[in-house]
Amino acid sequence: MNYLFDQVLRTVQESDPKSQPYTTVRSLFPEGKKLYAGAGFKDKTHIQICVRETEQILGVFRIPEWQRIELELPDLYQRS
Repeated sequence: MNYLFDQVLRTVQESDPKSQPYTTVRSLFPEGKKLYAGAGFKDKTHIQICVRETEQILGVFRIPEWQRIELELPDLYQRS
């Protein structure tokens, strides 16, 4: 996990002694240009998830290869 993100979570947790420890956090990152006038989403809006305990991960998925190519996404699962 990213060191800075871990420190932010620890600081938030320590600021309220009654709070329960965070194991998973998600956040919206609105980035890029608006998709159209009045749109709430931008072309690079995405969600990031931070899981502090791997036991919390129950499964993962991959987008279909045709969709990765159509969206011009990098091949993150490239085998060497």
